Amino acid sequence: MDDKKTLSTDVLLSALEKTENYDDFITENKDSMGVDKLKVALRKLSAKLKLTPLEIMERAQIERAYGYQIFNGTRKPSRDKLIQLAIGMQLSIDDSNYLLKCGQKLPLYAKAERDAIIIYALTHQMDIVETNCLLAEHDQQTI
Repeated sequence: MDDKKTLSTDVLLSALEKTENYDDFITENKDSMGVDKLKVALRKLSAKLKLTPLEIMERAQIERAYGYQIFNGTRKPSRDKLIQLAIGMQLSIDDSNYLLKCGQKLPLYAKAERDAIIIYALTHQMDIVETNCLLAEHDQQTI
């Protein structure tokens, strides 16, 4: 991360409530608006795991052109595509939720049955086919 001081959520909320112009608010506070951009997060995670984007796409069964658009930031993937990438990278739950957060998606939630199955699949390092089979067995939407 950079050396810039980020503002707390409470301070940002207060500033947002007081602002007269949203564009000015964003311009002034963009460095405090949270987490890494998705492409930065993907770069960090792939480097940590010593995987190339192509290896990740193949393991996640994501079409190459679409995958490269996700990795270079020109496509905004759905929550399921991010989960697919997490499964392809065999991420931990924490890293999966970090990826989802960077993609501005909701984290995995153990009380939701579909998410519980995905959490199980991630913690047991299941691949995308095994995960989809488990989801289908429990009448849940596949990824």
